[in-house]
Amino acid sequence: FGTVYFGDRSRCQLRIYNKSKEIKDKRKDYFLDLYERRGMDVDRVWNVEFEIRRDYMRDFANMATGETRVFDSMDYLLRYDGLSMLWTYLVTRFVHDSAFWRVLQQGDPDKFVQCKNYLFRLRDIDTEKRREVAQIRGRLQKLVLNEELPPDADMMIEAMKKFVMMCEDYEDETERDFPEEVRKKRKRYMDIQMLKLLLSEKRKTTDDMNVLHTMQAEREALKIMRAREVRYMGEEKELMDKNKIKTPARQGSQNECGNIDE
Repeated sequence: FGTVYFGDRSRCQLRIYNKSKEIKDKRKDYFLDLYERRGMDVDRVWNVEFEIRRDYMRDFANMATGETRVFDSMDYLLRYDGLSMLWTYLVTRFVHDSAFWRVLQQGDPDKFVQCKNYLFRLRDIDTEKRREVAQIRGRLQKLVLNEELPPDADMMIEAMKKFVMMCEDYEDETERDFPEEVRKKRKRYMDIQMLKLLLSEKRKTTDDMNVLHTMQAEREALKIMRAREVRYMGEEKELMDKNKIKTPARQGSQNECGNIDE
């Protein structure tokens, strides 16, 4: 396969695709020199891309500082801490339990990294569902379009009765439980008023620049740690090469199949 998609392109989407194949198909040969200079295998390059619409980004809030609409300014978005918070949000929104994804989540210490400053969207937990009301209202209308109802019937009530019956049939077929699912979802979301209060309190006590300075220090520490890991792996390999145990020569010679020729 060449490409896999996760999410909705109209809001937030993850794309993972075979860049090597795209280069060959579209003859973008100028990419090959770039990858070769970085020591990459030009036949096995995959791109991981996130596409986010501007209107989707308007409702982001910073849990550390209490700041809302954090990406109204492109200057903030392109700052190290802004990109790091956005990156952290994206790689936790789309997650896979694999070594590859854990390495990807770390980011690049020179550009952006996975950080402790949690970012979330207010709309994801907003209880005012105006758009959903409009959609549900339109669906309910379709349920009674072809129904023969008494002249004095309340069409909204009749549509909801039919919807309830359809839901009961659906739950019987799928063995799902509406009240239980509601209880589970309640555990995932905070009440919007409590959240706003929490954000306002954090705005009073948290300095945004302290967050940036802390992240820059974490970035330097991460770079040092990775350099030590690389140096340690090199020293370990050199030590293993020096201490290789040589197998004593055996009588006869061993052929390619592992048999000993006398």
